[in-house]
Amino acid sequence: MKDKRKLIKYLATGGISFVVEYSLFLIIVYVFSSEAWLGQAISYSLTIVVNFLLLRNWAFDQSKGGKLPGHMAKYGLLIAFNLPMTTLLVFLLTSINIPAFFAKLIVIALTTIWNFIIYDKIVFRENIRRGM
Repeated sequence: MKDKRKLIKYLATGGISFVVEYSLFLIIVYVFSSEAWLGQAISYSLTIVVNFLLLRNWAFDQSKGGKLPGHMAKYGLLIAFNLPMTTLLVFLLTSINIPAFFAKLIVIALTTIWNFIIYDKIVFRENIRRGM
């Protein structure tokens, strides 16, 4: 039951982050006529802080315990991977004539899957006490 609740909170957090990130992406690409890869990089970067706080404090309920520096470091490493990887994927998809708005949706779907696993198993992993 706890894992199901965690997944639901993760998806809700992702929904909020999606609305923020995708809206920014569309504005940057279609209102300001920027390249899709640039819109990806900017929208993703601006959504990072909100996403981290929602994930840590609500979805994975890790706000207590004083592990903020460790969580930030692991999250930062994941961002260091995700930002160039998602930017490259958007670039590749748009270079084969997939519309930017659809390329972004494909990339978000992919990152949703791999991020949940990494957040749950590495970034916000709960310590399991043994012997008690």
